[in-house]
Amino acid sequence: MEKSNLGIAKELLAAGIFVGALAGGYVFAGLMVLYVLLKEDDQWLKEMAVKAIATLMVFSFFINAINLLPTVVRWFGDLTSILDAGWDSYKLVTGLGLITNAIDIVRIIFFLVLAVKALKHQTINVPIVDDLIKKYL
Repeated sequence: MEKSNLGIAKELLAAGIFVGALAGGYVFAGLMVLYVLLKEDDQWLKEMAVKAIATLMVFSFFINAINLLPTVVRWFGDLTSILDAGWDSYKLVTGLGLITNAIDIVRIIFFLVLAVKALKHQTINVPIVDDLIKKYL
């Protein structure tokens, strides 16, 4: 295994970035991406670092988009309460919460699989993210 400039295997560093992005969010992922892009020479490692933060952003987009819906539904429910229309938004808001929780479970599993694949110097194709990486990196 080839070593990174930190003295650890590049695969271990890539796996650590995926797990760190999952646990530490944007601050950790952003710092690690900056480090890898500025200090490391390995193209695969750079792609994995960018993939970690880009995948985190894709999941955040979907979770935030779905989290917007309950706010809109509650607003509509409040409006119908004021107008005495008798519409209850509880079941719809709860259903949207279940969808958000399911996406979060998929996100956790996906990042852990990416980390394990990185330890083997492999990856999983993420169509949106990989296309952007190939185009801009």
